[in-house]
Amino acid sequence: MKEQSKRLGEDNIGSLMARLSIPAFIGMFVMGMYNVVDTIFVSYGVGADGVAALSIAFPVQMILMAMAAMFGIGGASIISRSLGAGEQKQADKVFHQVIWLVIFSSLIIAIATFIFIDPLITMFGAPAEIHQMTKDFLEIILLGAVFQSFGMAMNNIVRSEGNAKTAMLTMIISAVLNMILNPIFIMGFGLGVRGSALATLIAQAVGAAWLLIYFLSGKSTLSLQGFKLQIDRKMSLRIMAIGFPSFIMMASGSVVTIAVNWMLQIYGGTLAIAAFGIANRIASFAIMPINGVTQGMQPIVGFNYGSKQFERVIRSIKLGMLVATILSLVAFAIVEIFPGELARIFFG
Repeated sequence: MKEQSKRLGEDNIGSLMARLSIPAFIGMFVMGMYNVVDTIFVSYGVGADGVAALSIAFPVQMILMAMAAMFGIGGASIISRSLGAGEQKQADKVFHQVIWLVIFSSLIIAIATFIFIDPLITMFGAPAEIHQMTKDFLEIILLGAVFQSFGMAMNNIVRSEGNAKTAMLTMIISAVLNMILNPIFIMGFGLGVRGSALATLIAQAVGAAWLLIYFLSGKSTLSLQGFKLQIDRKMSLRIMAIGFPSFIMMASGSVVTIAVNWMLQIYGGTLAIAAFGIANRIASFAIMPINGVTQGMQPIVGFNYGSKQFERVIRSIKLGMLVATILSLVAFAIVEIFPGELARIFFG
């Protein structure tokens, strides 16, 4: 696996970008598809109220993802640069610190949300008729907060060492399992939104276990040897400083979602909130493959920056920007040309 990291500084930029971005693209595409299919099953199995409940609960999931992204992206950046500079011990220390930060932050968010769940749901703009449904969904989702955060953060870490295929398989395994379990729990067992949440929890737990096995197997460049649940203030601040822009971007999305849900509750009601939730799922599906390109680019940029090959850094960034721009234009065109057809997928 060390040879895999070394190739980040030697192979052709175009072939590297393809080798790392295509698996990330596929993984993110499947995750986007899972979000869409999940909402479709809730729509058909529960109705508009169920979709609205998912939309109300989404800001909590976004905060968890924002924290995981901050630690995962910040840690991945330092790790890829450390590997490029030949600093294996430093890379392992950062890896250990990311695990600790992810576990600690996700537990704090989950516990705080459990304690204040009723006022939070009201604050998020839930109409009275879907308050309990939203609570049912959130209570189960929060039980898997550590799994969700660990999986998201560790996927960034895996990519930082140039192993995009393992990260892709993690997302595919979780997404496919979720899509299989959703109709079973929602319609087969009649669990409604709780079934959707339970399917998500199980899928995230399996994904987290898959990643843990990967790190314990010795296939990774990084090592868990000497791991301690101990905070390193200086290193943690460095990780968070790098990942903070990603946190702000995703956390801002959470705030916007809450504000829009409030306006929709006042002026449109439950059905309007459900429609907004569907629009959010479609937008996420369109954006995720673009994120796959940037995630494939990150380890190349980080490794070559650490090894002081700045020309390769610039070439990687330019190529990544070009591909991401093309994908965004394609996604924009599809959504603008077929908005009605896309919306009808959810309600028939």
